[in-house]
Amino acid sequence: MRTRLADHVTAIIFLLGCATGLSASDNAGHQDPATTTVKVCAFHAVDECYDDYAGMGRQAGIGTTVTLYVNHPGGRLLKFNDEASTITTFEDDKGKVLLRVAPYDIPRLIFGHSSPTTISRDGHSAVIDLKARDTPTKGAHEISIEGTLVFKEASKTRTVSKHGFSLESGKETTIGHIRVKIDSVRRVKERGGDPHLDWGRTQVYVDLLTEGQDPDSIESVRLVDAKGQTLSQPRGEGYHRRNQKVTGTFTLLVPDGVRSGKLEIAYWADMRQLEVPVALTVTAGL
Repeated sequence: MRTRLADHVTAIIFLLGCATGLSASDNAGHQDPATTTVKVCAFHAVDECYDDYAGMGRQAGIGTTVTLYVNHPGGRLLKFNDEASTITTFEDDKGKVLLRVAPYDIPRLIFGHSSPTTISRDGHSAVIDLKARDTPTKGAHEISIEGTLVFKEASKTRTVSKHGFSLESGKETTIGHIRVKIDSVRRVKERGGDPHLDWGRTQVYVDLLTEGQDPDSIESVRLVDAKGQTLSQPRGEGYHRRNQKVTGTFTLLVPDGVRSGKLEIAYWADMRQLEVPVALTVTAGL
């Protein structure tokens, strides 16, 4: 039975400390020296009448969202893997499986529907939204959640560099074990819009392609001068996959007139998969 807005007030309810501490290990059998814990920090149930009422200006979507806070004192969390992560149980204490929505009856859970997964700057915590497509049964008091959250984590960084790196479109070189190619060098006359750029100044964007190192493990790419001062500013990164080969893409903004410098690439040398088991009960407060 679907809950109605008249029956239950839709709200975000903070539920700190209602989950048990859970240890984590990666798929290679590595045991983290610290304990990774997961707890619920918010619960949000949205009924169809709430979602359809345009006057409220809401785009939350029908369903139940539970926001988890992951605390990881060990290595640094680099990325949340939503494809490898699984939630096997998401149901209320009346037996209703919130992952299944009629008429399709197909289990479905969305990670980060209302907001993207956020990893803290120090890499020791993350906030993850779990969104089921249905709402709890009227009169339900608890929601049980079980599954596994998968991250990429690391603790050791290394840096490789190349002196006299010329900013020429099409240039290819190898820096340590990483292959680097300048895909393009673009000179753009800015017309405002970026408060960090002077009005009308010509900016140079250098698009780099990297191979031989997982893009997720690359911490930074920068161009420095002879004194070690940073010349570049990061302006975007990503990757594309073709025939099992992954190529990293990095864009640097450099001052007009700079023709070369030392290119430095810092990467996480021990990146591995971290699996965090989840088994908790949320007091829905309905």
